[in-house]
Amino acid sequence: MTAEHSFPSETDTIPYYHPIVSLQSQRIIGYESLGRQLIAGKLQSLGPFFHNPDIGEAAHVRLDRHLRKQAIEKWAGRQGGELLFLNLKPSWIYRLWKEQGFLYTLSLLDRHRVDPGSVVIEITEEEFGGNLYELAEIVEQYRLRGCTIAIDDVGSGFSNFDRIAVIRPKILKLDLELLKKSHSHQGYRAVMRSFSILASQLGASLLVEGVETDKDLLLALQAGARYVQGYLFSVPVPDFLPEDRFAPLIDDVLERYRRQEIEKYGNLSEIDGRLSELLTRSLEASCPDEADGLVQSIVEGLPGYCHRAYICTGDGKQLSANFSRTDGGNWARDASYRGCNWIWRPYFISNITLMNAQDKGILSTEYTDLETSAMIQTYSYPIGSECYLFIDLSF
Repeated sequence: MTAEHSFPSETDTIPYYHPIVSLQSQRIIGYESLGRQLIAGKLQSLGPFFHNPDIGEAAHVRLDRHLRKQAIEKWAGRQGGELLFLNLKPSWIYRLWKEQGFLYTLSLLDRHRVDPGSVVIEITEEEFGGNLYELAEIVEQYRLRGCTIAIDDVGSGFSNFDRIAVIRPKILKLDLELLKKSHSHQGYRAVMRSFSILASQLGASLLVEGVETDKDLLLALQAGARYVQGYLFSVPVPDFLPEDRFAPLIDDVLERYRRQEIEKYGNLSEIDGRLSELLTRSLEASCPDEADGLVQSIVEGLPGYCHRAYICTGDGKQLSANFSRTDGGNWARDASYRGCNWIWRPYFISNITLMNAQDKGILSTEYTDLETSAMIQTYSYPIGSECYLFIDLSF
């Protein structure tokens, strides 16, 4: 990094605005303010400056405040429901509040009469050595004034579960690189699912950044993203765009996603129907040997995508042995699973209740198998009055 770029002047630095798009409305719902510097007639990102550990925090804060002031001045008086996303390092918030007792961003909003409800405070990814609960109390000052709280780079670096749990953001910002890894790696896929579940449990929305292609956008949809951001839509721009600028593009990808998902779940419905037909006869199992005989008689007629079958009682105890399909296509019996209790599985009680109420089989959502780490689904079917047949499927 050159000395010139290490200490950019306020006269040649300005905020640019990166659109954030809602998949729900197909409209631009906000802009992330990003610093840019004019060097030899060309715009360059200020990211290297702000991430340079050799430059003191005072220089970082001074330039960041200059850029924030410009962004808020431009935002003042803007009509519409868009949101302005402002990046703040947690260490800055913490230290400056402790030293000065006020929050610079809120003072800027007051000065320029900007509604705090139109601003998102984006807590950036960095190591934070202060008291996390004190940080949360400081962040709460923004929330009480009406600002929305987001956490950046969830799943990478220092944006950990503790920070998410204590700060309770309304937006979780996820980098697409994690999604791309999850597409080809089972471990990353499980982590990706955990963030989707976490967002839903927190009442937060997922914002996926780094979307550059239609395929990236489909990955974001599969992850449960509500908002997306990236060069597929636009580079950071000096002025705001018409809110419906990207609606045709999003509509096209959403339609492809809809057809893809309908085809997928159509296949699952067909599987559900085939298994229901196979299991319509009256079935009973009152002891382990009867249960084994029943499973043995069923598995021979199961399609090739069925790879494990067993019977449990309503209290969660496995009555039968495990019957698993071998690589050669035969079925192997493993009696060591008799007596195992599966009531600790999150879905078990709810599925049993639902099967009893509907008196028919249930096909689960996709999840990772504990033994094989493969993605599977489980078809559950009531047998008589006390037992339930479980068949694991993999595609």
